[in-house]
Amino acid sequence: MTVIFKNEFALVNEKDSTEYENLNVRSDTIIKNGLQILDIPYDFGKQVLVAYYGQNEIGRKYLWKTNNWHSHRYYLKISKEQNNYIKTGEILGPDNNT
Repeated sequence: MTVIFKNEFALVNEKDSTEYENLNVRSDTIIKNGLQILDIPYDFGKQVLVAYYGQNEIGRKYLWKTNNWHSHRYYLKISKEQNNYIKTGEILGPDNNT
């Protein structure tokens, strides 16, 4: 399992391949091969955790952080039902938007 953190500017780049010079694009691998290798950045604005199993995207968990000093707890679980992988989880904290 791999989980990638993307900020709102990385999400813009997903939709629009135009290069924007002044955007602070952040796309960091947080979990690789099931092991946490980085902390989730203290970034604000729209952000997402994108979960992958192999090359397949399993799901996304979005959060709108109102400032960069709020702290949250992130819970993600990948399970398999028959031949389908399913992502479940929640984000707990002051900006929770489950």
